[in-house]
Amino acid sequence: MKKIVALLLVLMATCLIANPIDPSVIQQLYFDGNDDLIIQFGDQAAWLAGSEVSIHCGGQSLDYLLQEGEYPLEINLSELLPEISVNRDSGSLTLETDIIYLAEFVNWGNTEDCDVSPLQNSESIYQYLQVVHGEWEDYTLKTWAKSPDPAMVEYYHCDAGFELSIGVRNLQHEPLANIPVYYQDFSSLIGYTDQNGSLNVCLPARRTRIRVYHPESPATPVYDQSFMGEPYGLSMHTVVMDYTGIDDPQNILAPAALNLSPSLIHPGESILVEYGKESPNVFTLELYDIKGRYISSYDYREAMRFTPPALGSGMYFLRLKDGERALDTKKFILLK
Repeated sequence: MKKIVALLLVLMATCLIANPIDPSVIQQLYFDGNDDLIIQFGDQAAWLAGSEVSIHCGGQSLDYLLQEGEYPLEINLSELLPEISVNRDSGSLTLETDIIYLAEFVNWGNTEDCDVSPLQNSESIYQYLQVVHGEWEDYTLKTWAKSPDPAMVEYYHCDAGFELSIGVRNLQHEPLANIPVYYQDFSSLIGYTDQNGSLNVCLPARRTRIRVYHPESPATPVYDQSFMGEPYGLSMHTVVMDYTGIDDPQNILAPAALNLSPSLIHPGESILVEYGKESPNVFTLELYDIKGRYISSYDYREAMRFTPPALGSGMYFLRLKDGERALDTKKFILLK
């Protein structure tokens, strides 16, 4: 009997080593209407109920016993630690437990090492779980992201992200199709540019890194950019490389670019729109808001004056198109 028990214990230990338990205890944290810091323990923390976790935040520490009950479970950390010095602008929090080797750390603010940027209004910081399909097995990556509202986070996921828009063109300002774009540090392929040299995707609102490589020199990226994606935001990137494309390597056209002058106007004022290339086709000038939403379109004439319609203050974009092909995009600011 003792041999059987010993064998079972060895088998259990082997299973734990082969399949380590790595739960995500914190689902999200946010500041309520009273500016109190709320921690929400997710469904994956339920199996730790009855055990103690250590929380370190704003120079203060707390040992908290996770309660039995229904999860997600929330606690008001500001009430439990009245002296903590954190707010929406900046702070950090660490959670540890002795049950297994587990530590979760998150910091927010304006520095380069922050997981997310400062929180605005009802935004929350949530732990985003992403399943990555590897060559031999699937694995889960855990990162911190932002949601517009705590109620939008369920099962370590939020549907509200930001829009990423990438345009790739050559030195002649012609679009390059089928150019791969990579995402984050693990070189995950996010997609390929379309026939207009564009790639538009919705991504979680978090610290993001995108890379684009030259098709003939894949070792070094020609574009490597890290930035913070904001909920409901739009992040636009233009990549220019010395490459004429595969389908038509002789397609060398005269350089051209869309120019707006001035780029800051007041209501009723106009912008001089110029594009340094003639074409037998009729160009179209399209107007978009900062979130990438289409507003209106106009027939483009060489060196035309453009007066925006009645719009609110903010940043807008003018995109010049030749049929379905985007030639260039430039931004301007309307200030009342």
